Amino acid sequence: MNGQPVSGSIILTDTTQLTFAIKDKAPESGIELEITSSKMRAYLKISQKPGVKYRPVLLPPPGLDEDVLISTEEDEEIPATPITEEEVLQKLAEKRITYGLKKEAVKKAVDNPGTSVLVAEGTPPVPSVDGYIDYIFEQKMTEQPVDPSGRVDHYRSHSVVSCKKGEILAVKHPPIPGKPGRNIFNEEVIPPAPADPEWRVGDGVLLIEENAIAHRSGRPMIKDGRLTVLPVYSVDADLDLSVGNIDFHGDVIINGNVQDNFEIKATGMVKVAGNVTQALIEADGQVEVVKNIIGSRVIAGGVSTYYQEVSFYLFRLKELLDQTETALKQVLAEKASQEKGQSERLIIQLLLDSKYQDIVEIANILYQIEDETTQEKTVPELRELLSGLRKKIKPTGLSHIEDMEELSLLSSQTNKAYEIIKRMDFSKAHVQAAYIQSSEVKAGGNIVVTKRGVYNSLLVAGGNVILQGDLGIFRGGVIQAHGDVYAKELGSPGWSKVVVQTEPGRTITAQKVYANVVIKIGDRAYKFDDNDTGIRARLDTSGKLLLH
Repeated sequence: MNGQPVSGSIILTDTTQLTFAIKDKAPESGIELEITSSKMRAYLKISQKPGVKYRPVLLPPPGLDEDVLISTEEDEEIPATPITEEEVLQKLAEKRITYGLKKEAVKKAVDNPGTSVLVAEGTPPVPSVDGYIDYIFEQKMTEQPVDPSGRVDHYRSHSVVSCKKGEILAVKHPPIPGKPGRNIFNEEVIPPAPADPEWRVGDGVLLIEENAIAHRSGRPMIKDGRLTVLPVYSVDADLDLSVGNIDFHGDVIINGNVQDNFEIKATGMVKVAGNVTQALIEADGQVEVVKNIIGSRVIAGGVSTYYQEVSFYLFRLKELLDQTETALKQVLAEKASQEKGQSERLIIQLLLDSKYQDIVEIANILYQIEDETTQEKTVPELRELLSGLRKKIKPTGLSHIEDMEELSLLSSQTNKAYEIIKRMDFSKAHVQAAYIQSSEVKAGGNIVVTKRGVYNSLLVAGGNVILQGDLGIFRGGVIQAHGDVYAKELGSPGWSKVVVQTEPGRTITAQKVYANVVIKIGDRAYKFDDNDTGIRARLDTSGKLLLH
């Protein structure tokens, strides 16, 4: 106004000279390039936004006063300057994009502003093909045996594959190198070199050029990462005094019964055509008993069964130690405002003697399991935990845990050992029998009972527990599984004590469950006070235990 800048409301007179300028919105044009992380493609998008030319307008007074409002309104559109193909090609050259240019695609992008168009594309390398070893004998293991009627024969579902001397067990296919490619910057792209696996063979296998040949008859398998042929020990009749106990590096086949007080220890599988009574069978492979297991101890999977059993107790121990730590914090917080009284060690002892007696019970179970296992089969973290646990919690229940720090360390060591064991690749050796009574059966894989069921026994499985016979009953005892559990009946009309436990994400299925049966999934448990039917126990997404 009168040559001076002003803002806000002003008063005009006849002599006032008022001038103003209007700022128009300028048009915008641009070239946008997107290059993929692999440098194999470039996408072009032309951005064009028109500008706006404004003109001044006088708005009517909003009230009775003689105010004058000056505003603007759009007068006309200012077109954006078109991007030319030459400008795009120059931009591509500046970015050193010289290979795989698509000039027709450049024209398409220029003619269609706002559309992303692929304008350059490299030639990808031809990938290498890894060499591999085809274990031919494993193909036989995946075949499901069938009976004459065409139905799957579950009684032979874990049958052992055998080979004859001179049979080809595996063939090595050599690697195939790939071919280089070129990216949009005209740089050579070399494909990764192919893997060339080395032969790893053990006893009973001979290498001839690219073939692995059985050097003896027996059972082919991958043992400790090496292709090996295990010999087979066969007993034509019963295992009795005429044979004696068996400790064999390979498979064992008993074509009769295993009589009272005899033992079989095998690094392979064990198959018994008759009954096993008052006996011990330990196998690194599977155990198949065609008839019954009575009053016996059967272990399939070697050290895997040890770790799987330990993992159940470590999970519960970690849970109880955490709860004890929380309880100790609460007690100490309540005493913080009071005069100093009992020591932390004494409070921990009182907690173990009252609310957390299960810690002492689990510790004693772990001590017993460790005493029955050779040291070389135990991972260092578990040895360290159990060594510390023995010093801090005596079998009598006397605690030497001094304070919160030691309690927390014990809990941390327990969790570390549990997580390591949880990640282990356990043997999937199965146990199969027609009927089990008053026995302890442990398997790295599944436990399958094909006929009457199980009475007063302990079943520990790294996989599923399946009672699939006509009765399919579990009358008394404990089932610990890392997989699913299926039975037709759990418990008995006489209220026999039954505990069935598995991990989160698994199910416990039973057509009928009697009173006094306890099921546990993870840290959730439920005890049946009455008979129930149609049970399919599992945890929902919130961790709640569902029964139906």
